[in-house]
Amino acid sequence: MQQSFFGIKQKFIALALALLLAVSVFVAWFFPMHQESEMSSYLNQKAFVLARVTAYGTASGMVFDDTVAVNNALEGLKTLPDVQFVIAYNTQGVQMGAINTTNAVPLRQTIERLRSADFRNTTHVTDETSDVTIVVLPIMLQGVTHGQLVLGLTRTFLKQDVGRSRRLGIIVSIAILLCGGLIFFWQTSRLVRPIQTLEAAASKVARGDLDIADVPIVSHDEVGKLTQVFNQMVGNLRVYIAQIHQQTYELGLLNNQLKDNNLDLAAANEEIQRQIEVQTEQAREIELANTELQEKNMALDEAMKELQAAQSQLVQSERMNAAGMLTAGVMHEINNPNAAILSALYETEQTIQKIQHYFFALLDESSKHTKRAQNFAALCSDADQTLAVAHKAAQRVKNIVANLQNFTKHQREGMYAVNLPEEIASTVEIFRYQFKEIAVHIDVESDIRMIGNAGELNQVFLNLMVNAAQAGASTVGVRGRKNAENQSITLEIADNGRGMDENVKKHIFEAFFSTKGTGNSGLGLSISKQIIERHGASLHVESRIGTGTTFTLTFPQTA
Repeated sequence: MQQSFFGIKQKFIALALALLLAVSVFVAWFFPMHQESEMSSYLNQKAFVLARVTAYGTASGMVFDDTVAVNNALEGLKTLPDVQFVIAYNTQGVQMGAINTTNAVPLRQTIERLRSADFRNTTHVTDETSDVTIVVLPIMLQGVTHGQLVLGLTRTFLKQDVGRSRRLGIIVSIAILLCGGLIFFWQTSRLVRPIQTLEAAASKVARGDLDIADVPIVSHDEVGKLTQVFNQMVGNLRVYIAQIHQQTYELGLLNNQLKDNNLDLAAANEEIQRQIEVQTEQAREIELANTELQEKNMALDEAMKELQAAQSQLVQSERMNAAGMLTAGVMHEINNPNAAILSALYETEQTIQKIQHYFFALLDESSKHTKRAQNFAALCSDADQTLAVAHKAAQRVKNIVANLQNFTKHQREGMYAVNLPEEIASTVEIFRYQFKEIAVHIDVESDIRMIGNAGELNQVFLNLMVNAAQAGASTVGVRGRKNAENQSITLEIADNGRGMDENVKKHIFEAFFSTKGTGNSGLGLSISKQIIERHGASLHVESRIGTGTTFTLTFPQTA
């Protein structure tokens, strides 16, 4: 047999060199890269922590537009060698304090881009340039944003450390290649020689020559053990060949006996096949019984869910009744003193007018134009303006109480005639008290009347609008139309919030399902759907991620 030039020795050497080369590359390149990534992550975290602590320190100064307090809060960063610059802006973009602003001039465009980023979905923005890590985050106090803080940390120290690590890695890699290559070459030569001797003996055995002498054992390592096993194998082969000849004769006798046994086995197989058919039929009956049991279990689960939903609806109904009674009592207590205030303001306005008229009636024409008379007239005018402001505020209290009374007066059982435009307007007013920044557009036909429970319907409308606000909507639209052909009413409540994917849409009407985390019962839409179905109506939702959500309520008849 012709020996291949690329033999086991060359393969061992090539493998060793490949492993050494891989280790060297890891030490010289990948390890410094990993170190650079870790150090960069640490630097970014350090920048964020420094910026967060500094923003907290400047928050009180930003609230009162106190540039001295803001600069004092930034002054402590001057002692840190890796801080390139720090700048604090108020909500109008005016710089309230800074250190080392000259270092920020070359990065002005990057800073402005980061400052204009959207902070609704993240708490801070980080940008890594070649020399500086920049962090921009809002300056907040009690959940209110009062400005932005821009902080830059130098990456020079990071680059110096990574450069030193890479040079050291290259030196270590070269040392590993030289020393490891020499050691592997020497050990491979010692290992291959006995293997070649063993190969020659194995070739003779492969040709059928079992009378060879035992291969000498030159070492006590794995190769020596392999040689010992090879010698034992050759000896055992001699014994096995003799045994094979004897067993061949005995197998001939057994073959005849097996033919007789096969006939008995065929009969036994027929009996086994019959038993298998019986067991298969029993298994089919058990499977049918299991299927029936699973169906009953599913029915029990569904009944349990319906019971839980009914209990939740009962609790919610009791809470709404209690809230309505409590609100009515509070509004009555507010209306009484407010009515007295309005009456007193009116009487005071009339009294001031009488005093002014009486005062000028006592003067002659020349005295009416004196400085003192004019001062008296100005004081009366100022008093009228002050009373007008108080009268306007008291009237606003009266309007708010009236809206709350309208919203809670229907907390009673049963169905009755409902003026849908009035109920929607009342619900929108209540919604605006909490969500003043959200624009609500109402487009509902003025003559829509229907049979229903106004309190429950207001609960549904308010829940859908609050969900829109919690989904990040800035605009909510309410559109109502009456279909004269089938005597139905269609009401759409649409928003421009985050929207939902198909997986969330499939579960939003399930009891206790919520995407708002802990602290939310997950019963709002489930109860809303039950209320709509009790009115003989349907509730349908259309939503896409990034485009908002539209709930469509279709009521079957008008009043």
